Amino acid sequence: MAVEEFEMTSHSASDLQYLFASEDEQKRKGNPRFKCLSCKILRSMVGVSLAVFHGAGYAIVSGLVAIATDYGVSEFQVIFFEGIVLAVVTIIPIVYYRMDVLETDNKTQILLLLNAIPGLATKMLHFYSLSRAPVGNINAIFSGSNPIITPLLACCFLREKWKVADAVSTLLNVIGIILITGPTFIFGSQPGHAEAQAEVIAYIAAIAGAFFYSLTIVMGRIVGARSQLSVILLYRAVFAFIIAYICLLIKGLPLLLYSKESLAIVVAESIVNALTIGAIYRSLQLESAATVAILINIQVVCSYILDFAFLHNQVKPYELVGAALVLSSALLVFIFHTYTNYKIQKALNGNNNST
Repeated sequence: MAVEEFEMTSHSASDLQYLFASEDEQKRKGNPRFKCLSCKILRSMVGVSLAVFHGAGYAIVSGLVAIATDYGVSEFQVIFFEGIVLAVVTIIPIVYYRMDVLETDNKTQILLLLNAIPGLATKMLHFYSLSRAPVGNINAIFSGSNPIITPLLACCFLREKWKVADAVSTLLNVIGIILITGPTFIFGSQPGHAEAQAEVIAYIAAIAGAFFYSLTIVMGRIVGARSQLSVILLYRAVFAFIIAYICLLIKGLPLLLYSKESLAIVVAESIVNALTIGAIYRSLQLESAATVAILINIQVVCSYILDFAFLHNQVKPYELVGAALVLSSALLVFIFHTYTNYKIQKALNGNNNST
């Protein structure tokens, strides 16, 4: 009991579960807060690793989507196939473990439905902005805004503290992203480039997309404390499938892809997307929203490496500096949280020995 009390008081100020669930409900569901955390450091390392995996996977997803659009695939067709694949992947464990899909708790069911909205809005806005403005500008706005918006939303809705190490990591992250992507509003535009009205709207869409992406992370923390991972993903998959289907009907686009190449690309993208979505929601069950927001920006570095490896673009010195800063911010977060969890584990062991 002494060990459990220490763990609860150490995290109570920033524990979202006390906002959305009672203690009896937590004990009934077997919440890890009420168990001795003998593997606290390992759990944190898993959470960090999954966040980095999501960032790297999202870079691959973005690249495959860009290739698919070259084959004439619509963003709604991509989202439509993503919903199908994600639903198939999640239904298997739901049926095997006989999970309760229709939550009896009305609040949890509402949260599961609300959680699906910002994820879909993020993709639609991101796809829209990428097709109407320089990619470097959009990536700088979209990726650079997340580590700033997410901690603010987490402070408001989750009462999570934004520590000094997180703030320093965020600063390094944003500077690194700007150096890598080289936005024209900082480094200047190419000769003959004029900023059109559609481009300005694309920037607004990128900011809105970053907000919804941050909201997705915060909502992931909330629903992750109340429901099982497969159920969360199924709700998101079905919602995306239905909305994409409606949009395809309105625009008069075909549901099926007739080209074998485009179909193979979209199916591969959908599989990687399902893995990355599962990774981020599991990571959000183990780490804070601000931490995950910083770590997933490793996608910018991965996109930069893939772009250089396959397109053979010339490397600029400030791009290398930017990549180093983004990697340094992720490393700083990893070291800080590993050290913090080490101190907690040491105190737990000492408290347990004294009893």
